Amino acid sequence: MKSLTIYDNSLISSIPSELGNLQFLEHLIISGNKLSGTVPLEITMLPMLEHLWLKGNDLVGSVPTEICQRGDNSIDIQVDCNAVNCTCCKECM
Repeated sequence: MKSLTIYDNSLISSIPSELGNLQFLEHLIISGNKLSGTVPLEITMLPMLEHLWLKGNDLVGSVPTEICQRGDNSIDIQVDCNAVNCTCCKECM
């Protein structure tokens, strides 16, 4: 699977850590839901990830710094920066 898009579906849950097993995932677009909790560290285990859009949820905490320290610096991360700390986000809502 290269893309997982669950946008604006009122999904109520936390972000499952099992997403870290999707080694070929390039696009994780789960904005506009009612996801809560923190961004799991397992997200950093996605070497192909190019887009991580989490804005419009009820997340808290921080985007794992490991994802910000990738050498290619090409990941597009979008979160609600008033609730989630992100040192490398390209767009804050």
